[in-house]
Amino acid sequence: MRAATFATAAAGLGLLAGLFPGQVTTAGPVAGAGGQLVEVQAPVPAINFGDCPRGYPKRVRCARAEVPIDYDAPDGETVSLFLTRRRARDAGARIGTLFANPGGPGGSAADFVAFGGTLFPDRVQDRFDIVGIDPRGIGGSAQVRCVTDADGVPFPRVPYPITRPQIKRQIAFDDFLRKTCRTGGSRILDHMTTADTARDMDLVRQGLGEDQISYYGISYGSYLGTTYAAMFPDSFRALAVDAVLDPIAWATGRRPGEFRTEPFSARLRSEVGAFESLVDAFAACDRVGKPRCALAGRAERTWRRMLRQLEDGPVQVEDFGKVHYQDLVGVALGSLYAREAIPPLFRLLEQLSRRLLDGQSSGPGVAAAAGSLRSALRTATRADLVPGPYVDRIRWLWGDRSATGANARRVRFFPSFEGVSCSDTRNPRSETRWNAAARRAELRGRWFGRIWTWASSPCASWPGSGADAYRGPFDVETSAPLLVIGNTHDPATAYQGAVTVTDLFPRSGLLTLDDYGHAAFAANSCVDRHLGDYLVRLDLPTAGRVCRPEAGLFPRRD
Repeated sequence: MRAATFATAAAGLGLLAGLFPGQVTTAGPVAGAGGQLVEVQAPVPAINFGDCPRGYPKRVRCARAEVPIDYDAPDGETVSLFLTRRRARDAGARIGTLFANPGGPGGSAADFVAFGGTLFPDRVQDRFDIVGIDPRGIGGSAQVRCVTDADGVPFPRVPYPITRPQIKRQIAFDDFLRKTCRTGGSRILDHMTTADTARDMDLVRQGLGEDQISYYGISYGSYLGTTYAAMFPDSFRALAVDAVLDPIAWATGRRPGEFRTEPFSARLRSEVGAFESLVDAFAACDRVGKPRCALAGRAERTWRRMLRQLEDGPVQVEDFGKVHYQDLVGVALGSLYAREAIPPLFRLLEQLSRRLLDGQSSGPGVAAAAGSLRSALRTATRADLVPGPYVDRIRWLWGDRSATGANARRVRFFPSFEGVSCSDTRNPRSETRWNAAARRAELRGRWFGRIWTWASSPCASWPGSGADAYRGPFDVETSAPLLVIGNTHDPATAYQGAVTVTDLFPRSGLLTLDDYGHAAFAANSCVDRHLGDYLVRLDLPTAGRVCRPEAGLFPRRD
């Protein structure tokens, strides 16, 4: 039976559940014996907002919601979810509650609302209570932990592997992580699917007394949104997704048996979006000329020459340190997340080319350019608020590893990315499949195929359970049309994902942003206007509507 059947019944009970917290009501379907979906009954949580921990903005209020840790045993043990809320600024014109999720998986929705809620369009802030729920196993909601007593953790030395020794070390580390989680993982590890988070979200909806909610999800948050729409198609009045993941490619793959050879992080074709974004930026640099872009006239050629040199091994740069091939690709990918970071990225590439290609051996240029890029990434608010798919995993491999005590016997990992994505998705069982898939991905999206493919390598035989995951269907008739927002030069969620979701959900509207960066959130006044029209008045953009950039990629420098 389709999920819509049970979700329709759930919506009918929503009002009563809100009036009487603690009432037992439907929490969405779970998989029963043989894989069929069965209705679940779960207590509606009592939610009381109060003061937040120190450091949160004064206007933000915080709460806890107790929900079942296992929806197969809804009256058993619970997990405590952490919520933040910004009240509608115009209480008399309040429409309802807007749930928001920034992505990841692994991003904190509670912090996104607390610290980024002021970036929503003014009329959205005026008329909605904006709520962020840290998904189970993430942030303030019983963060997942895997603990072991061991020496010599085999951390990878590079962001992703290319050579046989690097691949061997990556597989050894993944084996270590899986073993640690299998023997010392917290119980939430078996209950971290997006479907479980969607069920949580619907219980919180009822706990807040809302018959229907509105929703805005970015990146992985788009997958949470499409999952919620498929499972609870009558429980929302508006649902907007931005930087959109193809839900079918994420969950199972689009071809029969594709998951046996293609990991989900390769099925999404993120490398295609990254390749297109960088090549288009090279062309933009060449068009504007010097001095607006120092690499003008030779941008892509310089990039290719540097990578060819680094293919032979890392190079020591005097005022900077050792540079690997993977470092250059990783820095480029991270910079493409925010259009503001692309000009300083190109200045860094120009300074590195002087060392690697022109033989210059001294001077502060590389270090200064790297500092400028780091500063640009810090000030590009959206890059910080919107984590994007697998970005926590990539940052971890860059050196900000989610483990402590690596030089002692007690080692703790916090695998929120793996806990969600590996449980959600079907993947090859053997890690040897990742290397072949990475080579194929490199042919589709030069330079970025390996880094995206290897980001999911721990998913081979992941110990966490995906038994209650929702993996379709996604072509569900919903009570309201979706607003789908896609960016043509998104390096993480290729534009095709937005087209796919628009086709899956009848009557949905597609809004295109023809610009650089990951997600359109707070990046463009045209997008903000249409998002406000949809959330407040339920008006979709006209077919084929495209929002244009508001500034050139390489502005004039005074």
